[in-house]
Parts: sequence; C-alpha cells; structure tokens
Amino acid sequence: MTIPHGEHETPPADEPRNGRTAEGSAQSRRNAIRDGCRSRTEFPEDMQALIDIRLAELTAEEKPKTALERWLLGEMARSGVQVEVSHQKLLANTKRMRQTVDEWWDDDRRQATDRLAARLEKDPRRILGQLQNSLHGALWCLEQWRGLGASAAHNGSLTEAQRALCCDLIGVAPLLRDNPDTVPACDDQPAILELVARQVERLETRIQRVLKERDRTARSNVREGLSDPQDPESRRHRSNEGRAHKRMVWAIEAFRALRRGVLPATIIDPATKQPLEPDGAVAPSTPPPPAPEPAPTTGAAAPPPSAPPADPPTAPRAAGLDPFAMPEATTSAARGASCCGASSEAAASGQAR
Repeated sequence: MTIPHGEHETPPADEPRNGRTAEGSAQSRRNAIRDGCRSRTEFPEDMQALIDIRLAELTAEEKPKTALERWLLGEMARSGVQVEVSHQKLLANTKRMRQTVDEWWDDDRRQATDRLAARLEKDPRRILGQLQNSLHGALWCLEQWRGLGASAAHNGSLTEAQRALCCDLIGVAPLLRDNPDTVPACDDQPAILELVARQVERLETRIQRVLKERDRTARSNVREGLSDPQDPESRRHRSNEGRAHKRMVWAIEAFRALRRGVLPATIIDPATKQPLEPDGAVAPSTPPPPAPEPAPTTGAAAPPPSAPPADPPTAPRAAGLDPFAMPEATTSAARGASCCGASSEAAASGQAR
C-alpha cells in the first residue's frame, strides 16, 4: 500500500532519535571514566564522595555569597581531590616499579628508544646525541650500522634511502649530504664498508667503557628510590597531578581576587580561555548576532528625518585666553583696514558739504 505524501509516520518529539537518550549518553560518559583524575563532571563513586566532603568543608569555612564563588569552591574541591588521588596512585605505582625494576627495565628502555629513533630523520644531530647517550640507544645505532654493512656487502652498493640513513646515523645536516667525503656515494662499496667498520668499532667501545655502567647505575637508582621510574603509567600520574594542581591554584587565586572586588569579566578561565560571568558560567566565545531590522511597510509614510547631531559642548575658556580671538597679524590688518575705511568716509562727507 502506498502512503500518501505528508502522511508518513514521524516519531514524537520526546522520543529519542538515532537510538540515543540523555540517560544513555550519561551512562556512556561514566563508562569512559578511567580513574577520574582528568574528568570535570563524572567521577567514580569514591572520588565523588571525597569531592562532596571537601566542598562541604570549604563552603562552611568560606561562606560563599554568589553563585560564582560557589562554583570556584567546587573547582577547588574537585582539583584538590584529584591532586591527592593522582599522588597516591603515583606513589603506589612507583613502589611497584621499584620492586620489579629488573623485569621491565630493558623492555621499557627499548620502547623509549624506538619512540626517540622515530624522530631521527627530522632532527638527526640532536636525536643522535640522545640515542648514543644511553645503552639501548647505542645498541639500536649499532644494529642499524651492521644492517647497512650487510646490505653493502651483499648488493655491492646502497640505495639512496640507505645512504640517507647513514647520514642520519652520523648526524649530517640534509643540506650537507652531497659531499662524498663525509658519506661515500651509494656505489662506492669499499668506502662504505670502511665507514661501517669505523662506526661499529666506535659504538662497541663506547658501550663497553661507558654505557653499560651508566645503565647499571640508573637501574640501581630506581631500585633504591634515588630516581623515579619513567614508565608510561608514572608519567600519566605525574601529568594528572600537575594538571589538577595548576587548576586548584587558579581557582584559589580567582576566589581571592573576587573577594578583593575584582570584576568577574577580568578573570579568564584557562580551561576555556573565556572570562567568567557573575552566575558562574563562562562567557560565550562570540557575541550573539544582532536582531534583524524590521522591514519597512509599503504605503506607510516615511519617517521624519532625524535631527542633525548637536554640536559638542565647548570646553570652558581658560583665564586670559579667547578661543575665538584672531591671530595678532590678522587683528592688526583688520584694525588698519577699519582705520582706512573710517578716513575715506570722513573725506567723502567733507567733499559733499
């Protein structure tokens, strides 16, 4: 059966479209929470309880008078709890990493080396220095040189990409790679093999004399608590703690500024880059569009022309100064002209008599 045009069934306005509801969206946001240390609205139940307790304490102590002050106290409570929770998680993770340092050390250092080596092509000189200052970075460079030597020995030459890698492993700037004295040409097999042998020998010597002892010292420092582990989990907790601490400091300073009488519009929220409003909200990023002007009605009389703007009030005269006085030369000429005019009139009247 064909339904006539205009009689298709449409869902009521209160029914959700695309299978989404407000409750479902809220549940989805709650499911996305990891530990609540970077969240601003949704938190785990235990963290939400701590935030509520902290907010009640701050409210009883500060006695906020406006909605904006209450909102800033809420920001203090939230960020303060996030600082404490992030610090506790960091301490727990650091303790665990110190106890198991021999299990994860080599894998973590290799992963860090791979992330660093991925930027070698963009900044070869700086990244090469960082790689060769660690045991695992030097081992990575040694592996690349041995692979280049094997390719040159097997194929008799290198490709352009392989020669570019040689330049990266030496730290040659891109604009200086046309000199074959620095890096041999692709088809110069003896010179390439000689370069590879020198670099392999240099790296092996550095690894045995310097880098192995440096790596053992760094591992021992982590085990004994003299340095912090640099694993991704520890870095995440430190980042969360610093982020929440910065927010807490801003909220405290903004609250104190309001108590000193600073206008809310002069306080910028660093999270939104917008000024605050008295009701605790953030000002919109763009002003609302102006209301459209009403269209003139046909047949109606034209509105009377507007009166010209009034002249601005003149400033009061200073003592001894006349703003309308003519310059000295002008006034002298005027006085001379008036005198000449008076003499001419007198002569004419005498002749008439």
